[in-house]
Amino acid sequence: MSFSNKTATKTTTETTTTTTPSGERRVTTTTKTTYSDGSSSTQTRTQTESASGNDNRSNCDNVNDNRNVVQNQMPRAASSGFGAFETEALRAHNTYRANHGAAPLVLSQELCSVAQDWANHLAQTGILEHGKTRHGENLFWTCGNNVPSGATAVDDWYSEVKDHTWIGGWIGGDTGHFTQVVWKGTKELGIAQSRGRNGVYVVANYNPPGNVNGGYKDNVGPKK
Repeated sequence: MSFSNKTATKTTTETTTTTTPSGERRVTTTTKTTYSDGSSSTQTRTQTESASGNDNRSNCDNVNDNRNVVQNQMPRAASSGFGAFETEALRAHNTYRANHGAAPLVLSQELCSVAQDWANHLAQTGILEHGKTRHGENLFWTCGNNVPSGATAVDDWYSEVKDHTWIGGWIGGDTGHFTQVVWKGTKELGIAQSRGRNGVYVVANYNPPGNVNGGYKDNVGPKK
């Protein structure tokens, strides 16, 4: 697998806060990176806080008293290198992509390894933040002991479709997770999860990355 040698030349971050009808506070952080070849990518992270204003992760059950202990939830099958979690996540991606005219993704061992390393890091630190990667990236966090299925995070990311504006192919609202899931130019997926003190963290990486400025019209099609 080969990647271009482009390097990041500028990174800007913007944070917006909205309140849902139920009173929850939604904080969205959008990071735009410009590269040396003139291209750019956008990553979006959304966290929801309870109506009381406290981060809902404070209500999580402690999984382990040692924050540095990390446990992978779905061991990979020895024969294929991918377990039920990865294959289910892939299936969910490709089901949604087919609905928007995008070709199916394939799992990448390399991207799964990158995703696992970052998921372990998030579980150790308890801070949901994007990694410094050349790949596209979607993050998901869930409170407590429940282990999410491979489709859980993908369903959550895709749910942003309801907020997307299609006029002119522009990204409408905070829908960067959805647009990455169905981005036509993306070919490979890597996904992993890890459990820490504050819950379970899911990381998905994509190659080539989606959410490239100027590419929404050609890469994000309306639902068939």
